Amino acid sequence: MTALAILIVEDNPIISAQIEKSINSIGKDIKILKSKEGVRALKIAETIEIAVFIIDIGLPDWDGVELANEIRKTYPYHPIIIESSKNDPQYQIHIHDQIENLAFLKKPYTNEKLIAKVKHALDIAKSLGSNQLKIKQNGFSRLIEINDILYIEKVKGKRKIEIILYHSHRQSLIREEFISVSLSALLETLKDKRDLFRCHKAYIVNPKMIEKLNYVNNTISLKYTEAEIPIGKTYKKSIDLLL
Repeated sequence: MTALAILIVEDNPIISAQIEKSINSIGKDIKILKSKEGVRALKIAETIEIAVFIIDIGLPDWDGVELANEIRKTYPYHPIIIESSKNDPQYQIHIHDQIENLAFLKKPYTNEKLIAKVKHALDIAKSLGSNQLKIKQNGFSRLIEINDILYIEKVKGKRKIEIILYHSHRQSLIREEFISVSLSALLETLKDKRDLFRCHKAYIVNPKMIEKLNYVNNTISLKYTEAEIPIGKTYKKSIDLLL
């Protein structure tokens, strides 16, 4: 089993050492990385895939919440645990609305509380890793939950694709752009080729999001959107086999 990496971003060496000791007591299949600064933490996260982030809110070079927001650009769902001495429920609710999959660890905290939070975060991280699409962009590896994808479109006349996502917790559609990424290359990265399939030279769809197939107009209707996705003649037979 590949070790999951936890990144501790804490400028107090005593607290950092205590966190490391507590995590080591959980098991041997955990790799611990540490940084005293936000900037270095981001560089580590660009180089090594991190499962869980533990971030002190008061870093010398960065506010911990701002750092968490920056991490979310590359790790949109991975668990982040924020250490904070601020005991304001409204503040915590406000931050939770900004950052998905985030937990607070109120200082001072017990060893048992830290371990419980980390174990829960690791469980979430393990479930995430099994069904994600990895896209390399500008030196970063962007991880996207396949279950959130409605469809992917190659933008006509441009060297870019658009991924349309539906976030069920927010009940909203999100459109993300990626430059110099081909549809064929994306499909090649899939562990399970049934997760997404190509229905047209310019479109990939998530079969779990299909609401209706219209063979008269050769279109696909998807949940949560009124967009009609075309079915190309070349892909029509393969769609029947896949579905």
